[in-house]
Amino acid sequence: MDLTVERANIGDLPALASLAAETQERPESNLTNFGEDATAIATEIAAVQDWAEATQVARRGSTVVGWLLAETDDDLARVWWWGPVVGPGEVWDDVADALYDAAGDALDARFVQEELAGDRRHVRLAAFATRHGFAADEPSVLLRLQVSETSSDPRVGPLAADDHRAVAALHDELFPGT
Repeated sequence: MDLTVERANIGDLPALASLAAETQERPESNLTNFGEDATAIATEIAAVQDWAEATQVARRGSTVVGWLLAETDDDLARVWWWGPVVGPGEVWDDVADALYDAAGDALDARFVQEELAGDRRHVRLAAFATRHGFAADEPSVLLRLQVSETSSDPRVGPLAADDHRAVAALHDELFPGT
């Protein structure tokens, strides 16, 4: 059955959340945006303004086999990509590329910055990012609490090279399996 890609509709929300929860169970397809609970994922998706208009869905017949959501910020002219989420049994690269192409065609040209985030264990996302011109970058900001006897004010500063392991360990402790 041929793959079709189209804008999501409101009724797709349970299928999107279910597919995301299913992919989150496997580290090789895990994305940083989501947990593993379909109900919580549906709530997160629904909180994105105009989420259905901002989401491309890949279908085989009536079955949702993948999706990609573009959360945008007009003031920053930035897009945060949620996904691509691609179901098991699909050729990940083909579905992900079709979703990204359709989403890009639907995206307003004023959005000039794009961000993509995935678990480091995701086996296909790095190649996808490279194919589409994404480059690894440092996080924008790190919040650090300076503890001293005289002050405990939070301080903001750039992420230092020696902070990477500590941040990764904290993430793994707070979000195991993601």
